[in-house]
Amino acid sequence: MNSSKDKASSRNMAKNAFQKCYLMLTEQNNYINQVFGVRVMIMILLTSLSALEFVILLFNLIYRCEKAYERRDDIISILDHVLVDKYINPLKKETLLDLRSLVYSRPIQFTAANFYRLEYSLLVAFCSVLTTYTIILMQNQKL
Repeated sequence: MNSSKDKASSRNMAKNAFQKCYLMLTEQNNYINQVFGVRVMIMILLTSLSALEFVILLFNLIYRCEKAYERRDDIISILDHVLVDKYINPLKKETLLDLRSLVYSRPIQFTAANFYRLEYSLLVAFCSVLTTYTIILMQNQKL
């Protein structure tokens, strides 16, 4: 009979010890949340703003590259109109034809370390990679 009471009392003592540990752990959790919660939120906010800044910079860079590509096409179009519609002396005409052939044969290409061209299709590729990665992370979170 004493052994069953001893077992019950030791279980109660163990249960009380676990409850005290749990209460102390929750108190520490609340303390850490109060002290460091704002700092963690500030770091999350700063990281998010940094990521947003990168995205805006990337969009702006690619937009400017596309504008340069469009200007090349505009230059070729203007040269074509000048050569066809205007009477120009032969020396200037030859110079304009040389300029047109140079602009046409050697187009401007902005690249990232000569790996890929910076254009709007790059943004589409980034968005698709980001979407795929997010879906994979969300699926793995449910496991």
